[in-house]
Amino acid sequence: TCCCPGLALGANRYIIQTRFDKMNTACDDCIIWFTCLAQCAVCIAQCFIDVPDGIEMCVDCLSMIVSGCMLAQQQHELEIVKKNGYGGPNPNIMGMLPAPVQQTMAQGKPYTGTGGAVVMGAAVGGAAGAAAMRPGR
Repeated sequence: TCCCPGLALGANRYIIQTRFDKMNTACDDCIIWFTCLAQCAVCIAQCFIDVPDGIEMCVDCLSMIVSGCMLAQQQHELEIVKKNGYGGPNPNIMGMLPAPVQQTMAQGKPYTGTGGAVVMGAAVGGAAGAAAMRPGR
C-alpha cells in the first residue's frame, strides 16, 4: 500500500461497499470525479506547460482531503458493523462474485487465492475488469 495508496484505498472502498451493501451518494461521486479530473488535468497540463507549484499543491491537498474522508467513511462503517454485528453480504452481491470467493465467504475465512486480483479488477474496471481478472480467461 505504500507504493499505490490510491489503488489500495479504492480497492478497500470497493470491498467495504460490496460486503456491507453501501453505495456512493451523488455527492460522493461528484467529489471523487472532480478530484480525479483535477489530478488528470494537472498531469496533462504538465506535459505542455510549467504548472505553478501552487496549483499542483492545491490538487494534492484536495486529493489528500478526499482520501482522508474516504478512510473516515470506511472506519465509520467498520465501527457500525462491530457494534451491530455482521449478517453477511447481500445475496445479490454474493451471486456476482467468483465461485471460490463465494465459498470462502460462506465459510467466514479470508480468501488467499487469485480473488484479490478479481477485486482489484472490479475496483478499477467494474464488472468488465473483474471478468478480465478471473482465472482461465
